[in-house]
Amino acid sequence: MRILWIDDEADVLYLCQAILSKQGHEVYTLQDSLRVLDTISETQPDVILVDHWMPGMTGLELTRQLKNSPYAAIPVIMCTSNPEIKEEAVKAGADVFITKPFSIDEVSMVIQRATQLRQKGS
Repeated sequence: MRILWIDDEADVLYLCQAILSKQGHEVYTLQDSLRVLDTISETQPDVILVDHWMPGMTGLELTRQLKNSPYAAIPVIMCTSNPEIKEEAVKAGADVFITKPFSIDEVSMVIQRATQLRQKGS
């Protein structure tokens, strides 16, 4: 599975990329939202994980942009340390919402859940 993970925390990206890659996934990472559409076009991810607080635009703004783009069918998982924005994230179009800190098992589970939602919607 191809995964695009967008988070301004380099440590989170490094660790999750290493673990998910060992599980057989292709993991692409960005630390800001500036090249998201270009990166999606280049990598064709099956799922996108996005942090809420990032340089450029928030995860909510990015999710809205993605859901109003040719990439709207790609599941978006919102990952944030602020559980209070869950309702707003869902309204923005997030398919799944998880809070930090999270375990890699939780991440694997929500990736699977999001891709199942995409398959049902196809």
